[in-house]
Amino acid sequence: RLADADRRPEVAVLYQAGVHYARAEGCAGLRAEAIEGAARVCFDAHVTPRYVNEDMIARGLPADVKVLLLPFAYAIDEPTAKGVREFVRKGGTVIADFSVAFKTRNGHVYFEGPGAGLREVFGVEREEPFVFDHKSLLPEDNVYGIGVSSFESPSMMDVLTPTTAKTLVSHRGTPLVAMNAFGKGRACYLAWTAFADYSRNDGGAALRKLLQPIFREAGVKPFVSLGKADELATPGISTSVLYRPDGARILTFVNGSYDPKKLEARIPAATRLEKLYGEGVAFTQERSGDDIVVRADLAAWQSLMVEVR
Repeated sequence: RLADADRRPEVAVLYQAGVHYARAEGCAGLRAEAIEGAARVCFDAHVTPRYVNEDMIARGLPADVKVLLLPFAYAIDEPTAKGVREFVRKGGTVIADFSVAFKTRNGHVYFEGPGAGLREVFGVEREEPFVFDHKSLLPEDNVYGIGVSSFESPSMMDVLTPTTAKTLVSHRGTPLVAMNAFGKGRACYLAWTAFADYSRNDGGAALRKLLQPIFREAGVKPFVSLGKADELATPGISTSVLYRPDGARILTFVNGSYDPKKLEARIPAATRLEKLYGEGVAFTQERSGDDIVVRADLAAWQSLMVEVR
C-alpha cells in the first residue's frame, strides 16, 4: 500500500544554503532556527511542506505549490526575487518574516528594503529594525512569544511603512503583520522573527492561528485536525499523509515523546477507515457528518497508521 503512495506538498519552504557569511555575521543560529520553525509550523498545522532552494524558485515552482515561506530570507538575489514575484503574480501566496531581502547572496546591502524588487510584491518599505532588548518593549499580550533579544538569541522587528499593503496586526504604531495583493496572489510580511521564535518556543498556537486562514485562502487545507491538542503550543502528536493513485489516503500518527498521549483525530471527507499499522494500539472510530473521528491512547513512541477512503 505504501509503495505507490506519494507526498503532495502544497507549501514550499526556502532553505538557503548559500549564505556563506551568515556565521561571520552572527546569524547562522537565527537562520537555522527560522528554517526549522517554518517547516515545523507546517507540520503542526497539518499541511505538508517541502524544502526548495533559490534556483528552484528562480526556475519556477511546481504547479501544486500554493504557498511559499521565506524564513529569515535576508539575502535574496535578483533571479530568486523574480521567481518569487512571478509566483505571486500568477496567484501564489508568499509569507516572509524578519528580514526579507536585506542583502544579496554575496553580501551587498540593497539600497532600499525589501530589496531585489520585492517592495512592490509585499507593499511595504523597510526601515532600520527595532530590537526587543527589554521586556517592556514587547507587545502587551505577546501572544506570539516574542523574546527579549540577546547575542545568542537575537529578537528584532522590521519597522515597516505600508505603501499598498494593509496592516493586519500592529505594534507601537507600525505593522507587525502586513498583507498585500499583488497580481493574482498575495504577499504577507511578518515583521518579527516569527519562524525562529516558533522553534525557540517549542511551538506556538497563535502563529498557527494567524497562518491557517492564509493557507486556507490559498487553497491549502489541513488533512486532519486534532481537536483540543491543536490549541496547545504544539499538538504533541506528529501527523503525516500520503496519497495513493486510487484516491486513498494513508495517515500516520506518532507520539514522539516519553509520555502517553490521547489521540482524537478528525479526518475530513472519510467514508471508510482501515488500520495498516499500530502494534498494540486499540482505537475507535465513529462517523461525524462527512468525517471520521478516530480515538486512541498512544504510549511513548507509539504510532498508528490508517488508510482512509
